[in-house]
Amino acid sequence: MGKDFYDVLGITRTATDDEIKRAYKQKALKCHPDKNWEPDAEKKFMDISEAYEILSDINKRSIYDRYGNEGLKDYTLWNTFDSRTTYKNLFPNGDTGTPHPNGDDYYDGNYCIKYKDPTTFYDLYVTLEEVNNGAMRKMKITRKRYNQELKTVVKDEKVLEIQVKPGWKEGTKITFEGEGDEGDARTLAGDIVFIIRDKVHPTFERSNSDLIYRAKVTIKQALLGTVIQIPFLNAQKKSYPLKMQEIITPQTEKHFLNEGLPYPKDSTKRGLLIVKFDIIFPKLLSDEQKTLLDYCFPNSIDFYQTSVTDITTIDEQQRQQQQQQQQQQQQQQQQQQQQQRQQEQKKQQQQEQQQQQQEQQQEQQQQQQQQQEQQNNNHHRFNHYNAQHTPPTQRSQKSQNKHHYQTNGTASPSTCPTINVNETIEQQQKSPPNRSDQVKPSTNHSSISPSHSVMPPSPTISSKLMTVTNGIKQSSIINEVSF
Repeated sequence: MGKDFYDVLGITRTATDDEIKRAYKQKALKCHPDKNWEPDAEKKFMDISEAYEILSDINKRSIYDRYGNEGLKDYTLWNTFDSRTTYKNLFPNGDTGTPHPNGDDYYDGNYCIKYKDPTTFYDLYVTLEEVNNGAMRKMKITRKRYNQELKTVVKDEKVLEIQVKPGWKEGTKITFEGEGDEGDARTLAGDIVFIIRDKVHPTFERSNSDLIYRAKVTIKQALLGTVIQIPFLNAQKKSYPLKMQEIITPQTEKHFLNEGLPYPKDSTKRGLLIVKFDIIFPKLLSDEQKTLLDYCFPNSIDFYQTSVTDITTIDEQQRQQQQQQQQQQQQQQQQQQQQQRQQEQKKQQQQEQQQQQQEQQQEQQQQQQQQQEQQNNNHHRFNHYNAQHTPPTQRSQKSQNKHHYQTNGTASPSTCPTINVNETIEQQQKSPPNRSDQVKPSTNHSSISPSHSVMPPSPTISSKLMTVTNGIKQSSIINEVSF
């Protein structure tokens, strides 16, 4: 790729002349060889001067914008043009801030550049026959030339010969270097470029290396068949009679191999000759013609109606499918919601069951505590009753036995005396009743009179008496005592 002069100066393509000049001054002061001693400073300075020379000129800038570096190519170093000329014009005093204010020491050709004049472009129209067979074309041009003797620019005419080769495509470029304009002694002559263009052909159309022939037929010929004469681009060949027995439609095509244009790279091979058909329709029809057409094509309207009906049916089917899809989606959503509800209900039930279990456990614990407390109270009551109704001799003997078993390390019998129910009943029957000796009933066992401690009153016991003997602790549980 060539140089981008806009990028060299650091400006946009829409920059004004003042912006171009300002950018050049800044770049030139920075990259001038008198001020910048870097190895690539000279090259940068030459590129900056070259960019300014092109972009500051309206015509050159226009050519550069249209054709790029191709229009302004082949820049070369020369000894007749100093790249500092532009710099000196913008800085008349030559003040670069260096010991060489005028820059005269550099007019030795080391920094000189001579550029080409812009390239001149011409369109060269050729026929399909010339592309098919090849041809020699002579083009007379008028150009500007610098006359060394007269020291001025004069007009000059020259005839250029162009050998059109078989198969050349549209857009092919033929370049004549140095045959263009030469503005002055400081410039090199530009180039001339011819661009191949296709002339409109009365019979054929071109598509790369293929030829297209459009045959015109009437409706009658399209429906009933016909014979069409197909011409060839090669005049030596006669036209070919093409029989068309099938119905011709606008999409019908017929191909002929190796009857097109030669390939550019291999002229021995050729493209296709493609026959397309243009059907000519009448502008008006009489009533008789309409009647005949209706007679010949009786099902045309029915076909149209059927087509419309089919389309309507298809639309209804699509709507039904859409409705079914929507219903399925709704059902899926409902199922998902129902599943979520069931899961939530299960969670709630589990939580409630856990709470119930916890409450049951708490109730059981409370019942166990109450039973334990009741057992403790009963045991305490029995001990208290036993202490009140046991004779002193038995108490001392019981304490001695208890001490004996504790010292020997064996289990002592129960400290509670064994009560014989039969003996108690017999004594009660033999002794007469003495109301003065009886103790009034009381629920409080601690209120018994001390005068009756030796011989306790005969109680009526309605309970289960459980006696543990054989040297093991005896215990009695009394649920109800009445006096």
